[in-house]
Amino acid sequence: MRTEQIRIYKFDELNEEAKEKAIENQRSHEGYLDYEWFSYLHEGFIEELNTIGVNCKGFFWDLYQGKEFKAEELDVTDEQKLLKSAGLTKWLIINELRKGKTEIYNISLSEYGGAEVEIDDFNPEDNLSDEEYSDREKEVEEIEDKITEFMKEKFEKFWETLNKDYEYLMSDGGIKEDLEMNEYEFNESGERW
Repeated sequence: MRTEQIRIYKFDELNEEAKEKAIENQRSHEGYLDYEWFSYLHEGFIEELNTIGVNCKGFFWDLYQGKEFKAEELDVTDEQKLLKSAGLTKWLIINELRKGKTEIYNISLSEYGGAEVEIDDFNPEDNLSDEEYSDREKEVEEIEDKITEFMKEKFEKFWETLNKDYEYLMSDGGIKEDLEMNEYEFNESGERW
């Protein structure tokens, strides 16, 4: 029978070469970044959308190859909140004050944040001239553009946050923090024990 003794080190006890090896091994380890790393960001973004009158089932993104981001099942739950959040309060007030107001009955959002606004057909009793009718249609297009711009800004901000978080987690500093926080142990050459 043979007995061997080896020394086990905490990350901060390793020499610089062993630390570099430990960091690289962790970075390439299959289980280092599982799908849980972004869950708090995902939940926070869904809560943020809820505060502006939008519900979302989930998201798909690809940080690695196509850099694609899209939402799944975006539903407008509160049109007034969304319109106000998108900076359309003035339109809401003007619309409320005018004789023949524009009734929005649906705002739908595409998976990439594009908006489509559907309105009730104008009431014939409103006696809108062709020009007034055309102006109302332009208003609806402007509302769609404004909401689309607003939602795309939200998506881009979330995408930037995801990228920033991912880049930090994959950086030497982020990996070092993970190794120390989880109190991993290593042999002298930097291999996890």
